[in-house]
Formats: sequence, structure tokens, C-alpha cells
Amino acid sequence: MTRRLLSCFTCLLLVGSSWPAVRGESLPTGARGVNGQPAIDQGLPCSDSSAECLRRLGDLAIANNPEMKVIDQALAYQRRKVWTSWLNADGLNPLAMGLRVARNLAGGGDRAAMKLEVAQLERRRAEVEAGVRLTVAQSVAELEAAGDRLAISRARSDEHRLRLRLLTVGYRLGDGSTEEMIRLWQTGEELRGQVTAAEAEQSRARLRLESLLHPLTSH
Repeated sequence: MTRRLLSCFTCLLLVGSSWPAVRGESLPTGARGVNGQPAIDQGLPCSDSSAECLRRLGDLAIANNPEMKVIDQALAYQRRKVWTSWLNADGLNPLAMGLRVARNLAGGGDRAAMKLEVAQLERRRAEVEAGVRLTVAQSVAELEAAGDRLAISRARSDEHRLRLRLLTVGYRLGDGSTEEMIRLWQTGEELRGQVTAAEAEQSRARLRLESLLHPLTSH
């Protein structure tokens, strides 16, 4: 009777305490973010799939996208050329200049060709922007999914650690078998391995997203 009371009293103390050590190991709780999700790198302005966050991440990715920078430079150059196309090398010839101005006013000549180039660049810019925003949205979804899997893995590992802690107390008092405890310890190792794998997966997903936002500085 005394043994049972001691066992129950010890279990109650363990349940009410913070995570103790099991087999000489401290029990990490892991950083948690919003809604219990594992905290991620604070270098990201945000990391959820809300419309506002996707807009912010998309804007940042577009601003740093190398192709978008080249297109914007080309657009600025072509737009300047449209307004300076009234004159060329033979601009000092009054007749040649008059004919050029007449062609441009009529919608033809060099001005029309340059406006066509601007339109083509604008179309390409819209295509690249749409592609970048889609890729960012997909990367955010992958990061969220990786965070969910990590949270589940940690919850399972924490639950098993508590169970193992309680059973270890009983085992030291003579309950259970060595074979059962060995299986529980092995299960704990497997669950810790799953947490480590999930952490690595989340880290890779975060790096993929960061590489879209800062392509020139990512490693």
C-alpha cells in the first residue's frame, strides 16, 4: 500500500512540474510562434499565407528579382527613346527632320517601332511578375506545411516523453519489464529523429523562400 501511494505521489509531482530529464537528457520545449507553430527565422517580414503577407513577400521578391531589374532598366531606356526619337543624326537637315516628324505624328516611323518594343517589354514584365508571385505563394505554402509537420512531430515526441517519464518512475519501483522500457526508449529515439528531420525540412523551405526574396545574397 505504501509503495502504491509513493508511486502515485511521485507521478503527481512529475505531472505538475516542468519537463524533467529522461535518461539524463533534458526535455527541450522548442520555440513556438503564433498558434503554437514553431518559430521561424525572423529575417522574413512575414511567413503566412494571408493576402497581405503574400503581397509583401511578392513585392520584395519582385523588387530584388534580377530579370525584373533588367526589364525595368530596358523600359526606362525605351521610354526615353520614344520621346527623343524626333531627331537623329540627320536632324540638322530641315527636310529630313520634317519628314521624320510627319511620320512620327502619323503613327509610323521610329516612334512606332519603339512603342512596340515598350509594349513587348511591358508584356514580358507582367509575365515575370505573375510567375514570381506564384512561386512565392507556393514557397509560403511549403513553409507552412513544413511548420505544421514540425509541430506535429514535436507534439508526438513531447507526449511520448511524458509517458516515458511516468513509466520510468513505475519501472524503478518494480513495475513493467526491461523489454518494454527498451522499446519505449527506442521509440523515443525514433520520435526525436523525426523532429530533427522536420526541423531540417522547415529550414530548407525557409531558405527556398529567402532565396526568392534575396536572390543575389542567398547562399
